[in-house]
Parts: sequence; structure tokens; C-alpha cells
Amino acid sequence: MFVPNGGGQVEIVGSPQLTFDDVDEAVSNICQVLSSNELQLSVRAHLEAQGELFSSQAYCQATRSAVDELLEDVGHRSSSQDLISTEDDEVSSVAKSKMRGRA
Repeated sequence: MFVPNGGGQVEIVGSPQLTFDDVDEAVSNICQVLSSNELQLSVRAHLEAQGELFSSQAYCQATRSAVDELLEDVGHRSSSQDLISTEDDEVSSVAKSKMRGRA
């Protein structure tokens, strides 16, 4: 994955070798990677790790941790997981009652 050198995608790819400022630099970077099996393996491993770092699971976990920390700071006894479970139960109850009304 090669991205323009600007915006959030630069942080996501996390490698200057995968960013470019202009078309000539993009072509040069792509050609370097294509000409080296070792570099291809290295880039692939790096992007796989970056993919895990920026995955939806990692995002959700970081968000839950931040919410838990905030709840702890304000003295709330529930955790984000408790709140999510409660909300899921409430949504489930509403869905079940709507389904009963259709039957």
C-alpha cells in the first residue's frame, strides 16, 4: 500500500518507504519494493502489524479502555462492558417485543 504523504493514511502505513510526495517518488518507491523479494516480505510483515494496530478490534478495545478510565475517574461503578451488555440486552428486549407483535 503506497499513500500520498499527507493525512491519516501516513500514520496507518507507518513507513516513509510507503509514502510519496509526487508521482516520480511513488514510481521510485513502488519499483524498489517490486525489485526486492526481501523488501516485499518486510513491507508485508510491517503492514500486517499495522493492520492489527489499526483494526476495528484494537479501536474498540482502546475506546472501551478510555471509557473505563473516564468512568473510574468520575466514580461510576459500571464498566464500559457492563454498559454495552446492558444496552445490548435492552436492544434485544425491544427487538423481541417487536417480533412478538408481528407474529
